[in-house]
Amino acid sequence: MTRMAVGGLLTVAGLVASAGAAEPAGRYAIVVRKDVEAGPWGKVVRALEAKYQGKAFAYDKSPEDVRRDVGAYHPRYVCFVCQPTENFPDFALVANAFCRTLDDDPYVDAIWGILTGFDEEHALELAKAEPVVIRRAFTKTLGAWLDWVPEGDYVTEWTRDRGELGSKKAGEDFAVKSGGPTTDADDARVEKAREPALAETLDVRETDDKDVVRMTYKVKVNFVGEGNKRTAEKYDGWRIFCYLLPYQVTDAKVEKTDFAKVVLPGETIIWDAGKGLKVGDERSVTFTARRVMD
Repeated sequence: MTRMAVGGLLTVAGLVASAGAAEPAGRYAIVVRKDVEAGPWGKVVRALEAKYQGKAFAYDKSPEDVRRDVGAYHPRYVCFVCQPTENFPDFALVANAFCRTLDDDPYVDAIWGILTGFDEEHALELAKAEPVVIRRAFTKTLGAWLDWVPEGDYVTEWTRDRGELGSKKAGEDFAVKSGGPTTDADDARVEKAREPALAETLDVRETDDKDVVRMTYKVKVNFVGEGNKRTAEKYDGWRIFCYLLPYQVTDAKVEKTDFAKVVLPGETIIWDAGKGLKVGDERSVTFTARRVMD
């Protein structure tokens, strides 16, 4: 379970929580494994019960154990409380099926999400947090969407509308104007102020085998995250990351590496250092692969 994934799951849980806070009349079900509720994570369940006048449903092996009871409760919201060691890709499928079968029709029967955290204190912090209220937005697709928020800015990413800019000010309608970037070269860039957090290099060399190349990827950590960033030193720094290759490859074979695990799914290197990398740490992987020709 990566910390990136934890962050995504926390976001989903926050959406459920904010919806519950906006409409307290909607019934709020908390689904949790019995041993999780009985341990330190029990205070997370209690906090949700208190905040949303919710009801907890504890299962032994699978949420299916309590599906009928939850269905009889007719919740508008279902929050699954899980420890970070849960297999979330598989569990999300279970949760989705669970919330589509609370009654006999084929449609989703409740707004649902997963509440987790790096530990129970982190999850409790989220459970007690106030909903995020968006007051300012930025879009690159349709500027008129900004009329739905108090303030915002727009610059088009559509080739047909190159040069368009726009803004939405409080109390006014969205207004479009010209003067934006007309080519990729004109697009805004961030002026370099310091070295990147990860210094990455990729050396590509031809081999005697036609269309087969040997690639060596190296990474050095210049900075770790701060605060509650998933790459912060208190969360072990950089553990899992990915790197985009210049083109798609196949038949990849790792020759040597000091990463704990490397996955090469096509056009990306996904690496797992095993233990988080700190400032100054370096890792590399050398592999051969066949370039996929266009």
